[in-house]
Amino acid sequence: MENSLQLDYPDKLLDIIVFSDASSDRTDEIVRSYLDASVRLMRIGGRVGKTERQNQVVSIVDTDFIVFSDANSMYEPDAIQKLIAQFSDDVGCVVGELRYRDDSDIEGESFYWKFEQFIKKLESRFNSLVTGNGSIYTTRTNSYVPLPRDVISNFAEPLAIVQSGKLVKYAPDAVTWENTGDSVDSELSRRIRIVIRSRNTVAEHRGLLNPIHYPTFSFQLFSHKVLRWLSPFTHWCTHLKCFPGRSLPATYWVVLLAIQCGCYFLSNWDGLLTE
Repeated sequence: MENSLQLDYPDKLLDIIVFSDASSDRTDEIVRSYLDASVRLMRIGGRVGKTERQNQVVSIVDTDFIVFSDANSMYEPDAIQKLIAQFSDDVGCVVGELRYRDDSDIEGESFYWKFEQFIKKLESRFNSLVTGNGSIYTTRTNSYVPLPRDVISNFAEPLAIVQSGKLVKYAPDAVTWENTGDSVDSELSRRIRIVIRSRNTVAEHRGLLNPIHYPTFSFQLFSHKVLRWLSPFTHWCTHLKCFPGRSLPATYWVVLLAIQCGCYFLSNWDGLLTE
């Protein structure tokens, strides 16, 4: 709450809405202590999830833009200004940059996220982002598309906005900070959950993979998301190709197979150490 109240944005243009999904801890109590500081609490029972809560919040706001965040995200003071500055007539959504603190427990997540940031910068320059970030993204209120409650909003919403004819851009200087998970196991569980729900989201928006209707974006979506999910199959195909063939000496294939097996071993090294 304190972080939100310290944002460098005109008070008369900023409304802070905290939605409580039937919270059973002190969330509601804490938020109510800030209600005299232009903060609103929206609590609806039923445990319907973040996405449905976002749908409900958007339906009651009367601002031009709405910024979505997470409770553990700490914004830089100028983050919202940087987000809004990226909008133009053909842009319906802008995604900020999530950075992980140096003292985060899972360094591999930090490396992975830097790679994702690099891809987002290229996508934004080339055409449109494929995915958002639940910690920091904003849409025009009139561009927001209500979503089914079981989808990942920060992935499904950008796809829905692209499908409506608008672009999604990246604001790398609009920064928020978080820590990674407490353990490798917790991060692995989170990643598995995200991938499963993301696949369902792509299935819902499979029309975006049609190269006739979306020649540029279909390539982006396939190469960034779908091809990555197919990597186990491509690895196995590469593995099978490493068995001796007639065109080259057997030694060549043995060395290539050993290198590939070594890469598989190293990719699981951290998990082996943890066990």
